[in-house]
Amino acid sequence: MYYYRREDNGELVTVPYSEAIRQDIAGYIAIGGVPAKRVHSKDPVDSTEKSKPTAAHKDRPIISDTLGFGQHQLADFEADRKANGFNGVEFVRDPTVPEFFQVKIDSQKEWGKYVKHRGMFDKNSMNGSSVMLTEKDFEDAKKLALR
Repeated sequence: MYYYRREDNGELVTVPYSEAIRQDIAGYIAIGGVPAKRVHSKDPVDSTEKSKPTAAHKDRPIISDTLGFGQHQLADFEADRKANGFNGVEFVRDPTVPEFFQVKIDSQKEWGKYVKHRGMFDKNSMNGSSVMLTEKDFEDAKKLALR
């Protein structure tokens, strides 16, 4: 049996495999005309709600591989960091690839400044917090899906 939570009243419903295989890519099926989302336990709180970021995440340092670089570039990046006054930015050796340096940044504000300085941008908001989609994003997605 497979668990689904009804969108209209939050009721947990079990369905057999023959119905579960009809779910869409987002994990939804229709039960009596009502959308129901696949859940993986009987727990009244869906596991996706448990994993939402909390305010505590905002105080954690940000460690980025994307902003990282090879060991041969350390002197150049360190000189640039100092010359541009980035005190909240530190270069740390990647624990799994010692010849690679990750960039560790101590605050969201410093993150934004350093990313911009490097000529990059973060389309996923700030390091794991929720992504805000615009009406245009939905329209573009719809056009793409209807091709």
